[in-house]
Amino acid sequence: MKQTLKSLLTAVAALCTILAATPMVGHAASDFTIKNGVLTQYKGSGGAVTIPGGVTGIGKEAFSECVTISSVTFPDTVKSIGEGAFRSCTALKKIVFPESLESIGESAFGDCKSLSDVTIPQKVAEIGNEAFWICDSLTQINVHEKNAAYISVDGVLYNKDVSVLVQYPSGKKAAQFDIPATVKTIGHAAFGPGKVLTTITIPSSVTRIEDKAFKYCTGLTAMTIPNSVESIGKDLLKYCEALESVTISEKVDVIPDAAFKYCSSLKSVTLPRSVTKIGDMAFKYCSDLTSVSMGDKTTSIGSDAFKYCEALTRVDIPASVTKIDGDAFKYCDKVKIYGRSGSYAERFAGEHKISFVRA
Repeated sequence: MKQTLKSLLTAVAALCTILAATPMVGHAASDFTIKNGVLTQYKGSGGAVTIPGGVTGIGKEAFSECVTISSVTFPDTVKSIGEGAFRSCTALKKIVFPESLESIGESAFGDCKSLSDVTIPQKVAEIGNEAFWICDSLTQINVHEKNAAYISVDGVLYNKDVSVLVQYPSGKKAAQFDIPATVKTIGHAAFGPGKVLTTITIPSSVTRIEDKAFKYCTGLTAMTIPNSVESIGKDLLKYCEALESVTISEKVDVIPDAAFKYCSSLKSVTLPRSVTKIGDMAFKYCSDLTSVSMGDKTTSIGSDAFKYCEALTRVDIPASVTKIDGDAFKYCDKVKIYGRSGSYAERFAGEHKISFVRA
């Protein structure tokens, strides 16, 4: 009996020695660099990470591209999560935010492809652009019912009065989404990548659509931007490969840079009379685009605006246009410019050896 007890105690002592020598995943002090309460760098091996007590902020890109992290537990001292703090942590599945949290920085959890759901705590008053963008598995964003700045409606994140659509989760499986009639602004990168969503209905309450709002929405086949909209952002529908048609508000005066770049299924475009400027790369690589018509207020066409639109055969350019960048129609080998005799468009066509038809 004594020999058995002695053997057992020896085995327990050996096990304790092994455990003491084995670092706990994400818990060793040497895994973290902390300066003045801010965790600035993580150097651990991943897995389930528990952030040390006393940390008040997660610094910029502190965990960025740590692809082995599966979950993160925060102490109740953390008030801020910085820009890109957990960006591209592609194995990260679970986050439980502390009630102390007040702000989430730009792109803080962008490209966290395994993240399935999050709950925004009560005290959070600021969420940066793209904070949860390109989170392919994210099906819902929940918000504490007493949060004064944000609200969740059917898993979609809005500001409190539902006038700004902040983030539509990329992992939602609905084919159609009707934006609520209370929304006035569709936020920066509000919609993320996905082929499931084929139809988005924009109500007449919307007046502003920000940069990247529908970028990578590869399932969209058509888009109507109602006449209530006064401005649209850069990269608006960039990489929307299935988009075949678009109707643009008659109040929009600028087609921003790269707004329709890589919309390779877009067939034809009639720009509203209100448009004065077509930005750089606005329709670049729209390989199926065959015709473009502009209104009589358009004055300039930017660099590479229609570059590589290889199917483009007809562009109607009004006499109001006084500036066309030299590469605007580069590699559009089939294109003919239609315009008024003696116009700038005719001179441009002659200088760049493009066929001109007086119309």
